[in-house]
This record gives sequence, structure tokens and C-alpha cells, in this order.
Amino acid sequence: MDALIIYFMTNLISKANPFPGTRIVYAIKNSCFLKQSVYRLLLLSIVLLFNSQLSATIYYVSATGSDANSGTSTAAPWKTLARVNSFTPKAGDQILFKRGDSWFGTINVNASGSSASPIIYGAWGDGANPVISGFTTITGWTNEGGGIYSKTLTVESNPDIVTING
Repeated sequence: MDALIIYFMTNLISKANPFPGTRIVYAIKNSCFLKQSVYRLLLLSIVLLFNSQLSATIYYVSATGSDANSGTSTAAPWKTLARVNSFTPKAGDQILFKRGDSWFGTINVNASGSSASPIIYGAWGDGANPVISGFTTITGWTNEGGGIYSKTLTVESNPDIVTING
């Protein structure tokens, strides 16, 4: 088919061209080479994109898990935000928190993916969305009597909100 197109264009232009078809044939040969290069580049891009998706891993986090687990299955999830924060995800990785569970603390996002392979923080399982609260649960209160409880705290920042649960 390429030969037919080259022949047709060569004959079409040859009447006005003092060197019949030479520039047209050269341009068509170059455009065929360019077309092949574009196809190869497109194929390489698809392979690289697919490869980055294949190397991506899904990590699971559950309040009943263990930080000693691999985190790569729902049967062996991680437990704490500290474990999540100590891990550096790769492009395409997903970190999924179990629905219905709660964590106290913060998530430190210490890596970024790309537009083609973002790092995703999401949820897995059934039930209500997981809760990640920046609040800290304080335990070990001392009963001072008369309905008064006390606890000495060491904090890294200036707390400006205190909530009472129950």
C-alpha cells in the first residue's frame, strides 16, 4: 500500500517538479520512518505504564492487625499508623484502611506517585468509612475524688481542643 501511495504522489507531482518525485519520495520515506518511531514510542509508553501497574502493591491496615504482618493481604494487615508512616510507598501502591475501624494520630505522606500511577489511600471491607482522628486518646487517669480525675501530660504542641467521651 505504501508503494502505491508513493507511486501515485510521484506521478501527481512529477509534472511540476523538475526532478520528478525525488522530494516527495524522500518525504514519504521519512514520514514512514517517523510513523514507525511514533508507534514504537507509544508501545514503549504502554509497556512502561503497564509495568508500573504490575509492580504496584496493595497494603491493608486494620485495628486488629499486627505491624509484624506483611500488610499485603486482608488476612495479614498492618495495625498502626506508625507502621503506615514508616513505610515509603511506590507509584501505584494503595494503602487501604479497614471500614468500621478507627485510628488516632496522623498520616505522614512521604512519597508521591505520578498522574499515571498515583499513590492511593482508601478503604476496604464493609461498614462505615474508616476514621483517622488527629486526636489522642488519653488513658491512665487518676481519680482525685469528688468526680475529679487528673493526668499529667507531656505534649509536643499546644493543644487547643479537649473532648469528653462519655
